[in-house]
Amino acid sequence: MQKEKLEKNIKLFMWFKILHEPIFWGPILISFILNVGKMSLAEFYFMESIVVFLMIFSEIYSSAWADLLGRKKTIIIGSFLSLISIILFTMVNSPLLVWISNVLIMVGASIVSGADEAFLADTLKDANRSDDFLKILAKINSRKFVIIAISSILSGYLYTINPRLPIALSIPAVLISFILTFFIDEPRRLAKASHKDHFNLIKISILFVANNKAVKWIIAYTALITVVSKLWFFTYNPYFELVELNPKYFGWLFFLLNIVAWFSSKYAYNFVKTFKEKTILIWMILIIALPIFLMGFFVGKFAVLLVLMENISRGFRQPFFSKFINQHLDSKNRATILSISSATIAIISSCSLFIFGLIINDFSLPISLQLLSIVMLVLGMILIYKYKIIFQKK
Repeated sequence: MQKEKLEKNIKLFMWFKILHEPIFWGPILISFILNVGKMSLAEFYFMESIVVFLMIFSEIYSSAWADLLGRKKTIIIGSFLSLISIILFTMVNSPLLVWISNVLIMVGASIVSGADEAFLADTLKDANRSDDFLKILAKINSRKFVIIAISSILSGYLYTINPRLPIALSIPAVLISFILTFFIDEPRRLAKASHKDHFNLIKISILFVANNKAVKWIIAYTALITVVSKLWFFTYNPYFELVELNPKYFGWLFFLLNIVAWFSSKYAYNFVKTFKEKTILIWMILIIALPIFLMGFFVGKFAVLLVLMENISRGFRQPFFSKFINQHLDSKNRATILSISSATIAIISSCSLFIFGLIINDFSLPISLQLLSIVMLVLGMILIYKYKIIFQKK
């Protein structure tokens, strides 16, 4: 790929990733769904579990398109669905509309998943710059965190004026992200294939994952971090309301946590190079599990600051794991394997959301948080033990 096209692709891709997710709704989304969408927290977890499960098949098959039909078209389709879903979210006034909007945004996300990072990896490989993969992802995350942090300050105030305002004001950025997808250049022309070819590629990729212990371990560990973080994130707003924190301060708190994530992302490359892999893996478990337990044990306004801890790992874990997986995959089926990994995590996430919804329904939020922390610590210890067997024998 020519240098001019390469630089253009990288710049457009970076801004696509930065603006793809709504920038105003993070601090208030769950409160919006529970209060405006008229859902209970247990119903919300049930909905998430079902939606995530239904998206698994879309996740796998859509990324086979990305491998065989082209990354660009796949990204455009997924981005369009994401835009439509955000528009529908502004109209939510019942659980049914929440369901419809949530299904669309999950379909859009599953279509983009795998194809976007595969697009970047192939673009860099064409220019013999594969070593820049981690640096570019870290730069994208750091810029995204800064933008979201600044917009979060306004989010809480906008929510107090009108709960729909943060959602509506997120539309322009998502629209720009969608438009940018039309201007990127496909790094490689891929031949069209039949449905049989699609499923053969999926079958080969599944066999690769099933027989690669290192990749399976990474999937299991990533699932633990991702799923627990998601379960915890969905409790932020209910916890803030439980301790009677004023909604206008939600944005300031999300500003702080995104600044922490930005700082972590900014120095992700140096951090990964400085510390041993095992040290980082143990550390990521502890800075998530321990704050969750403390929030459940010491309930109060001061405890809301503990959510900052998870965002230290949030800032660098995506580049860290993306680099590891991409080092072990061939380009021709990279997107499919990445999405099979995502689908596996989605299955675990779906089951976990359903189970945690039952727990939330039967126990108080503080008790539920304590149970979540204990489960993570136990599973984390098992995975670290397995890590020594799989990786330190090499």
